[in-house]
Amino acid sequence: MQAMLLSAGYGTRLKPITDYIPKPLMPILEIPLIILTIKRLISSGFTKIVINTYHHADIIENIIKKPGIAGAEIIIIREKTLLGSAGGIANAAKFLKSDIFFVINSDILFDIDFRRLKNFHITKKALSTLVLRKDADRKKFGIIETDAGGRIVRFLGKPAEKRSSSEYMFSGIHVLSPEIFNILNTEFSNICRDIYPRLMETGALMMGYELDGYWTDIGTPVNLFRVNRDMLYSKNPEWINNFLPPVTPGGYYIGKNSVVPVNTKIKENTIISNDCVIGDNCLLRDCLIFPGTKIPPGSVVTNRIKGNDFSVRI
Repeated sequence: MQAMLLSAGYGTRLKPITDYIPKPLMPILEIPLIILTIKRLISSGFTKIVINTYHHADIIENIIKKPGIAGAEIIIIREKTLLGSAGGIANAAKFLKSDIFFVINSDILFDIDFRRLKNFHITKKALSTLVLRKDADRKKFGIIETDAGGRIVRFLGKPAEKRSSSEYMFSGIHVLSPEIFNILNTEFSNICRDIYPRLMETGALMMGYELDGYWTDIGTPVNLFRVNRDMLYSKNPEWINNFLPPVTPGGYYIGKNSVVPVNTKIKENTIISNDCVIGDNCLLRDCLIFPGTKIPPGSVVTNRIKGNDFSVRI
């Protein structure tokens, strides 16, 4: 199997964090999300993974190229100008056009059976299969409707008339057939905003596959903290335990090589990533401390995501 991880964007919802650290490298405890996703794909049988970069490309590429990832061909495509999701996929055509492939957003954490999803796509003979989920906020994300057989009949409000009572939101996971490259080009475009509505108008077969398992996005500071906090209480997909360091009971986490003096108080829901230095007589509660952060003596850090260059209230 082969997949593309969309990793080029600015991550504007995570600003100011993403002014310094790109969205794919948001830490889950102390492991960058994109590394967890790559390891998950390899363990699921993927042998080729394409990653596009643009914003903070050097930082992403340096992390991906570090030792510790084996078992698949990793191809990094650095975009000279930002191409958007559709343009980015088109730009990777020479690596993906030989077979069906997955496209996955870089800001989601989820649990899915990839082989079952691929078989669904093949059986339905779809051009595109979108993984969908029920969500109370689906109107905010944009509603997608399917008929009784799972075919997408309305995409983000197009066509205008309501056609179904089955309403979903898009999860950020697609399966695409190589014929999609007959439609895409390398100009800047968004596949959901610019391509899929057009495919709806032409009658192309787009299928919806319902995800009823774990899914979350880390695309805002609040969501990023919540996902990390959930890891302290085992509210996470089971597969992730194979790749994350163990969490000891107590409602907090201290990462590898981090220094915390005995006179500093670490309270509930505190995640200190790796290589941090916490000063004397500090108090930390309900916070996420990014890798390599130095906290001055006497600091009180509560309800914050904090790095050396940013401090964001949550």
